[in-house]
Amino acid sequence: MMTETQQTVEIGGWELDVVTGILGWTEETFKIFRVPEGSQVNPEFMYNQFADEGALAVEKSVNMALTEGKPFDMEVKLAAQTELERWVRLTCKPIVIYNKPVKLFGTIQDVTERRTSQEALQRTNKEKEIMLAEIHHRVKNNLAVVSSMLQLQMMEEPDERVQKKLYDSIFRISAMAAIHEDLYKSQDFSEISFARVIEKLVTSVSNLLQGDKSIETLFDMGDFRLQMSQAIPSALILNEVITNIYKHAFPDAKTGRVSVQAAKSEAGVRIQIQDDGVGLPVDYDITKLDSLGMQLIRTLTDQLLGKYRYENLPEGGTLFELNFSNQSDS
Repeated sequence: MMTETQQTVEIGGWELDVVTGILGWTEETFKIFRVPEGSQVNPEFMYNQFADEGALAVEKSVNMALTEGKPFDMEVKLAAQTELERWVRLTCKPIVIYNKPVKLFGTIQDVTERRTSQEALQRTNKEKEIMLAEIHHRVKNNLAVVSSMLQLQMMEEPDERVQKKLYDSIFRISAMAAIHEDLYKSQDFSEISFARVIEKLVTSVSNLLQGDKSIETLFDMGDFRLQMSQAIPSALILNEVITNIYKHAFPDAKTGRVSVQAAKSEAGVRIQIQDDGVGLPVDYDITKLDSLGMQLIRTLTDQLLGKYRYENLPEGGTLFELNFSNQSDS
C-alpha cells in the first residue's frame, strides 16, 4: 500500500536493515536515481548517486542515524548524468528499540523542478533589485545635475529675492536626493529607515545655514521604517520646517536649540520639531500664509492624509507637529 501511494505522488522509499546491512529501494526510487530496477544496491552504491559534497553529507547523516538514531531531512544534488542539475529531497526516520537503531526508513523525491523555479525567481528578484538600485542612483545623479544648474543660475542672478528662491529650491532638491541616496545603499527599496533620513536632513541644513551661530540639535527618534510614498513627502515637509527655523528663529541670538522627535505607534507616525527661538508673532496666522514653503507643507500633508500644526511654546520658541497614519501597518 505504501509503495502504491509513493508512486502516485512520485516519492520513492528506501530502508536499511542495521543488523544485516541490506538496503532496499522501491520501484520509484530506482526511477528517480535512473538505475535499472532490480540492480544490486548497498549504502556505498547509494552514496555514489550524489555529487561529491552531497555524497559526503548523506553518508554523514546516515552514519549519525545508525549510531545516534538521529533523523534527517535534506536536499542533495545528484551526480551529473546530464547537463541538467538534478536535486532530490532525502529523508530518514530511524526505528529505535532499547535506545538502539535497528532499521532506517526513508523517502526520496525529485525536487529539481521546484529548485529550478526557486533559482529562476531569485535571479529575477536580483535583477529587479539591481534595476531599482540603478534607477535610484540615476535619479540621485539627475537631481545633483539640476541642483548644480540652479546654483549656477543663482550665482548669475542679480536680484537677491530670486537668489533666495533659487537657494530654497536647491535645498528641496537636496532633501529628495538624500532619500534616493539612502535607497541606493539600502537592501530594501520599498521602505527606508526614517530616523537616518531625518538626521541626515537636519545635519545638512544645519551645516549650510547656521553660519557663525551655534545651534544645538537634539534627536529623540525610534528606529522605524516608512514606505517611499510617505518618506519623501514627510522629509520634504521637515526640510521646509527646519529651513524656516534656521532662517527665522534666531535672528539675533548666537546660540539656540532645535529638537526633533519622531515615533511610530498603532495610532500612526508623530513628528515634532521644537526650537527655543523667538517664536511666531502674536498676530501671526499660519493658515493665511501663502508662501511656496507653506503651500508645500499643506499640499504634502494632504498627500499623507495627515495633519500639522504650529504653536508658540509658553517657555519661548515654536513647536511644529505632523501626524499621519503609518502605511506599513495597514
